[in-house]
Amino acid sequence: MKLYAGSPTEFIQLNIQNKLADILREQFLLQFGYNPSQNEVMSWRNSLFRLSDILERQNLSEQGVMVEYKLPLSAKRIDVVIYGHETERYFRSRVRR
Repeated sequence: MKLYAGSPTEFIQLNIQNKLADILREQFLLQFGYNPSQNEVMSWRNSLFRLSDILERQNLSEQGVMVEYKLPLSAKRIDVVIYGHETERYFRSRVRR
């Protein structure tokens, strides 16, 4: 379960428009059945805006971004996951034969 997943481009735009924290709040209520604390919402606004700035400056556009990923069979959540993939060509060039 996650509260948000999308591309870095979308993630950056939602932060610039100051919409991501509201989306996270709505999803939190839908998935957990209660509202997140004001401190958590404020933390999302501040920290995720800074992360979007880093993603933009580093020109990361082919990755994916997940926010508040709930670990299976646990009550624990990972704040942010940035994920991507290795190309087959890259992988093959580094495998010893």
